[in-house]
This record gives sequence, structure tokens and C-alpha cells, in this order.
Amino acid sequence: MMTIWRPDIDLTAAPAPRYAALADAIAEAIDQGELGPGAQLPPQRRLAWRIGVSVGTVTRAYDLLRRRGRVEGTVGRGTFVRGPAEASASSDGLLNLAQNLPSLGPHGSALGATLAELGRGADLAPLLGYPPAGGAARHRAAGARWLARRGLTADAADLVVTAGVQQALAAVLGTFGRAGRRLLIEELTYFGLIEILTELGLEAIPVRIDDEGVDPAAVARVAEPGAVLTVVPGLHNPTNGVLSTARRRALADLARRHDMILVEDDVYGILDPGLPPPLASLAPERTVYIASVSKSLAIGFRIGWLLAPAALRAPLAAAVHADLVGAPGLMAELVARWLDDGTADRLIAWQRTEAAARQAIAAEVLAGLDVRGHAASFHVYLRLGPPWRARDLVQAVREEGVDIVAAEAFALDPAAAPEAVRLSLSAVPDRPSLRRALTLVRDRLAAGPRRRAII
Repeated sequence: MMTIWRPDIDLTAAPAPRYAALADAIAEAIDQGELGPGAQLPPQRRLAWRIGVSVGTVTRAYDLLRRRGRVEGTVGRGTFVRGPAEASASSDGLLNLAQNLPSLGPHGSALGATLAELGRGADLAPLLGYPPAGGAARHRAAGARWLARRGLTADAADLVVTAGVQQALAAVLGTFGRAGRRLLIEELTYFGLIEILTELGLEAIPVRIDDEGVDPAAVARVAEPGAVLTVVPGLHNPTNGVLSTARRRALADLARRHDMILVEDDVYGILDPGLPPPLASLAPERTVYIASVSKSLAIGFRIGWLLAPAALRAPLAAAVHADLVGAPGLMAELVARWLDDGTADRLIAWQRTEAAARQAIAAEVLAGLDVRGHAASFHVYLRLGPPWRARDLVQAVREEGVDIVAAEAFALDPAAAPEAVRLSLSAVPDRPSLRRALTLVRDRLAAGPRRRAII
């Protein structure tokens, strides 16, 4: 018989929000071995009564732990601690359709060649010190060349080098959120952004999206002077929506009318040369533009750039510096060299070809299902119909050896999440593995949910 964990948690002195503090306390119990793999967490009402909090607090804590990959829950069974293999980033033992990252092909040999060349070159000591505020001039210039690929003309001195999009978003949302500005975010959004809100104790208003992306009419209903709208306008994660030029212009006009700030996360924009122009080209005076190489070159390159209007530049640069002082100099130098010698262009071209091939496999295997892909994207978005629920499908395909993610992981309000899943296509090592994983998902869908015995 499974033993349900009995907690000893005191939240009376915990910092807000309390649900995040509760999630942290449970995660600590897991890390210390008090809660082992397979341990069952208490039913939500029982835990709420025991530690003196609302049921809603426990529900949000369990949802946060589920998003972090620490637990899994199934309606009718309860919530259980995931084992190390299940919670690991590599999904050991499972075919990984959960992580949204670029494929790796010739990247390793390219990195080896660049490191060897770097070792034969000039003095590397400057790369080991603190970078100048905002980043070294050479690495800012690399960012300006990167933005030029998206049609943006920027003075290198106006850019801030960041440790990827995640750090940039944390600096931006932290700065604006603590200033009391209203934060507007797509109702389904990048999981890392939800983590930032949670860790900083910030609240955000979910804004309706459709197949194209964020709906300007929905933004208008919650707009107010000083509000901040964060948007992924191209290859949206998880829906693959792409905002049309007309809708981008509507958002720019809306931001001007209501004196709003736009935060444009364009991390995927470089992958499709045919995407419409960035919001930053339509409303540069009120758009904070964020880009990164992590989703187009390699996830291990934690290098990105932030471009902000002059009035916002200093506080945002200060927030980036306070968080991490500066992006790692060696990584920034490697990226700059890849941009200089054409390696970046070659690897991005390879990435586009590989992504298109994997999307073609997904379209073939999942034909007839309600699935949204994009030739340059690393994932597809699969909507489910009765009798399937997303959580049940996630659990069912895990039993078949495949790891996927339910849409609720991307929802600002998990209770309002659609019955859908994201299937990432690039984390599995090769195309045959991808075909096998997608076939397992398709066949499990076709078989329908397993009935549970009622005794």
C-alpha cells in the first residue's frame, strides 16, 4: 500500500506568494529524501486543513510543482513525486517530446574548431573578468548584426548583452512589475515566463489568444496607461501562432493610444526569414525587444540582447547587471566569432532544414488529427477531443515510454487551460526516433483512455 506523506510545514512566516513558498517547501522535502520517488502527496483539502491555508493555495502549489517536473497527478489517483529519471531535463529512459530546443548536428565540430582557433589567438584574459556594463563593445556589435537579420537597425551602444531571453525577461518584468505597472501576458505562454512571475511574486492578467496569436481586441479590454504587454509574435510557444503584419500594426497603434509598453520576445524570429517585421520596427519608441541565439544555434549558448527605448534603457540595463553582472564573456565571444565567420548562418540554415524535415514527419504520422505545426518550428500543438483529457494523455503516453507536455503547463490560469498538448520534435536524437515516438502517441490516442476499475 502506498504511504501518503505527512508534512510538517509552517508557512506563517513565509514570504508571499504562499503557494510558491509551499511548493518550495515540498521541493526541499523531495531534495532531502523525505519524499522519495513515487511518494504520494496528501489530498489538497487534507493538506490545506493540516497547515492552515486555503485549498486554492495548495492547488496552485501542486500546479507549480507539476510545471517544474517535480510531481505528476492524475484525476482519481492523486499527486505523486516523479523519480529522478522522470524529472530530469533529458527525460532518461523516455522518448523526449517534452523539451523545445534546437536539434544538434554539425554544432559540436563547429564548436571544437572555434575553440581551437580561439586558443591560438589573442590574449583571452579579458574574457575572464567582469564585462563592462551592458556587455563588451564587440559583443554588443554582434547583437546589432543579429538584429539586422530581422530588419532592425540598432546602434550597438544601445544594446544590453544578456544571459539569454530568460534573464532579459526577468529584468524587464521585475522592473515593470515592481513599479506597479499592469502586466498583460498571453493566456498561454512560455513556461519560463510563468516561472519568473512566480519567483518574483508578480501577478499578470491573461490575454486571449487565437490561432494567430494575441488578440488586439482582448488587449484593448484590459489596456490602461503604463500597462506592459509581453508577446511572442512568431512561432508562438506552444501554439505556433504567427501574428500577421496587420495585427502587429494594430498592437502598435493600440500601444500608442493607451501609452502602453510592448515587450517583444522574438527568440524564434530568426528561424523563418518570411516572418512579418518585428513590433520593434513598427513602434520602436515603446517596444522592448529581446532576442537570443539559444533557440536557433544551441540551447547551451546563454547569450541574448535587449534593445529598449532611450527612456527605459538605463533601469533595464541596471536590472540585468544586478541579476547576473553580465553574460559570460567566453560564450559571448564564441557567438560573436560564429557571426563573424559565417558559422552562425550555416548552422541556422541546417536548423531550418532539419526542422522542416521533422515537421514533415509529424504531419505524416499525425495526419487527420487537430494539429498545428510550422515548417520552422521545433514543435506541434495538438488539440484533443473527447474522451481524452490532456493530463490523461500525458500519463498514458508516459506508460508507453514517451514524454509530452500538457497545455496547462503554459497557462497563466491552469484551470482555464485547453485540452491540448505540445509535442516537441527536436529533442529526440534522430528522425527514426521521432517517428517512433509520434507513432506511439498517435496509436495511444486512437486506442482511447483506459477505463479504471471501480471496486
